[in-house]
Amino acid sequence: MIAFANVTKRFGEKTVLAGMTLDMADRGITCLLGASGCGKSTALRIAAGLASPDAGDVCLSSGSCGVVFQDTRLLPWLTTEENLFLALPARQRGAQAPARVARALRDVALIPEEVIRLFPRELSGGMAQRAGIARALLRRPRFLMMDEPFASLDAMTRSDLQTMLKTLVEEQGTACLFVTHDMEEAFALAERVVVMRGGCVAAAFERDDFSGWENRERVRDAILTCLGRKKGVWS
Repeated sequence: MIAFANVTKRFGEKTVLAGMTLDMADRGITCLLGASGCGKSTALRIAAGLASPDAGDVCLSSGSCGVVFQDTRLLPWLTTEENLFLALPARQRGAQAPARVARALRDVALIPEEVIRLFPRELSGGMAQRAGIARALLRRPRFLMMDEPFASLDAMTRSDLQTMLKTLVEEQGTACLFVTHDMEEAFALAERVVVMRGGCVAAAFERDDFSGWENRERVRDAILTCLGRKKGVWS
């Protein structure tokens, strides 16, 4: 599991996280939901070990971590296969490496024979994001950190990738921390929705809380209220 206890992070004079406390489930998807600038991405970077808190404690159970950003960060001068190959530890880059890469691509519903020789510029947005997820999953990480990975995709592609992600997380027993500012995306994906405001956790909801139309509308209004928004207005 991942747990924050009174975590604070500052950038110069600006406090981005202000005594944040968070427990992340051992399995399934936990969504960090909030408006831009509330500290979601900073919290994810700390959880992933890409940044350190200025105060407070972070508890991370043993296990590797994979990270997926909104920008796939595929190296443009390498093919899809070469990009994934680089994600493998040096000791695993032997004869079995092509098979491991092919399996990772199939896991995200890409046909290896059709994409391994393509460069990032030759992939559609959805295909590039699938390749980025495949790269993160190559080491079978215990934790998967995702920072608004579907934000730039069209609605249909986003829906397809949300379904794919839920299936992968369930099949692989991974714990996923997923940052989003899209309430509908959080409802579609999460076992737990953690609402952030001003660098702190403002509220948290379990899947049972927002299962069914009436419950979802009630939780939607509660989220808007705790963020200081008018009911029915999310922007």
